[in-house]
Amino acid sequence: MTTTTFIECLDAYQHHCETTDWVKNESYKFFFANKLFKSVNLGLQDDTTVLKLCKQSLKEDYSLGRELSVIGVQFLQKAGYDQISVAITLEDIQIMKYLWKNDIPDKEFFESRGMSYTGLTGWLGTLIPKKFMPVVVTYFSNTIPYLFGLGDDFPKSGYKYFIQGQKYFKQTKDLLIKRNIPQYFLERINDYRAQANLGEPKKRYHDLDWNWVVQDFHLFVHKVYLGLWAPKSKATKKESDTLFPIPISVQAKPEHLPVPVVITFEPYIPPPLNLASASTNDQNRDLAFSSNHYLEKYKNQLTKGTRCEQLILKKEKERLSTSGRHDLAEQVEIVSDNPDHGFDIKSFETDETPMQIEVKAIPSNNPKSFYITANELEKSAMLANYYIYCVYESEDEEPQIFRLKRPNLNDPKYFFLEPLVYRVSFM
Repeated sequence: MTTTTFIECLDAYQHHCETTDWVKNESYKFFFANKLFKSVNLGLQDDTTVLKLCKQSLKEDYSLGRELSVIGVQFLQKAGYDQISVAITLEDIQIMKYLWKNDIPDKEFFESRGMSYTGLTGWLGTLIPKKFMPVVVTYFSNTIPYLFGLGDDFPKSGYKYFIQGQKYFKQTKDLLIKRNIPQYFLERINDYRAQANLGEPKKRYHDLDWNWVVQDFHLFVHKVYLGLWAPKSKATKKESDTLFPIPISVQAKPEHLPVPVVITFEPYIPPPLNLASASTNDQNRDLAFSSNHYLEKYKNQLTKGTRCEQLILKKEKERLSTSGRHDLAEQVEIVSDNPDHGFDIKSFETDETPMQIEVKAIPSNNPKSFYITANELEKSAMLANYYIYCVYESEDEEPQIFRLKRPNLNDPKYFFLEPLVYRVSFM
């Protein structure tokens, strides 16, 4: 194990927990785990009852007090193996009950499962916390080798990833406990336990909570420390693991790790910008606005922009319908015909908070940049729930969607703004 690397990441994680809203934003999974563990007993309840309770847990609101609603847990809601929308089946409950009493069997045993291996670990790590860990996404195949100094042959998915993920998450758990890191989530866990009537407050983390701290630490390393996201591109139906909140990163990605496909519907603040990597190419800039290329480029951009707006319109309606808000889904509409709005789509959060979405078609030659008008820039700072959805289209892959919530585009620490067109007035 690369001890120095692990300690550096752990120090950065603690600093991030203490100086940002990370703990607040990630508390929902601890709330989910505590409530599910309190509700389900694999030893006493029959399969049908356990299945009913697990399904119900994916519809619960895991917010605290007056905070925005968090309905269910996304990486378990979309963990279906044969059908991504079928999150958990009776066969999954039977598998969990077997694993509660027995060691992990061979791969063939899991053929009847209704969810991905990663989804299965989310339930196992919650309901059997002394034995299993929640390795809930496949992109931890980046963080595990990075933290433990492993080679490039670490499994990326499937049964082998399931086995190896358990091994190294357990090692991470032992190291975090040994380091005696502050229990940042404990206060919020106890506030939620009181709110949900889950019993006495905890004086310290239990195994269940440590499991999700491990998941949270690996998530931080992937999301913030490395600036990477790695759901598989063109994932097959059988091995498509769950989508998890994925941000756009404006930093250059480390060369020793794979360039990921990014698909997300969870906003995130990008890490600080590397200005050297954000510098512009004068030749490309001049070409983009030359008289020979501008008209054709403008026509193509209009066509692409319309196509991307239709894609986001469909995705927003699906998001709200999946959350049970069909009434809000029917109200989502494109408003780009009026440029005074400063955004393209009117949508909603599941709690009915209006969303203003500006859709940006990302150029294939520069997937980290887009054009924005002065009005859009002004509205991004003015409107309380303004989003920028960046859509990158590729001939070989499904569109990739990055989502930014009310980004401060004028902050040079995170973004690089360059004026390309001026209006000239004269008397």
